[in-house]
Amino acid sequence: MTKPLKQIQKENRKFILEAIHGCSYEEALEKELGVGCKIIFEGAFGIEYTITDTDTFKISRDQIIEIIGKPLTLSRVLLASIKSAKCMDCHEHKNNKYCSSEWHVDIEENLSRIRNFILDNWKNLELETLEEQSEETQRAINGLFND
Repeated sequence: MTKPLKQIQKENRKFILEAIHGCSYEEALEKELGVGCKIIFEGAFGIEYTITDTDTFKISRDQIIEIIGKPLTLSRVLLASIKSAKCMDCHEHKNNKYCSSEWHVDIEENLSRIRNFILDNWKNLELETLEEQSEETQRAINGLFND
């Protein structure tokens, strides 16, 4: 059974934010709070709102119903792939850290493969975020991250 696109988008966001921030999804969302972060706050009727530099004084944490996070740009997707890279032969990875042994060629090869995969699938460089990419691209990147 094929996963719905909304589920793919949630999985992608969770993986990317956890990889970038190196912590749980809930903690990563808190770290996202700031200028550029999308939120839903009291009185917004479920409409996403992007925090601007002038909002930091107007919106308190108590008013925020849901933190969505900052946009998933190509640079953030690539950063997540780098931070989550694993050495193929090493089983010492924990919490997105490289193994304690020396830098392996396998890591460089894996990073290159991941980078090329993402760039090959990111169909339109004019579209800023992952959610704006085609469903095919979003599913391909989800498959990469969930292998």
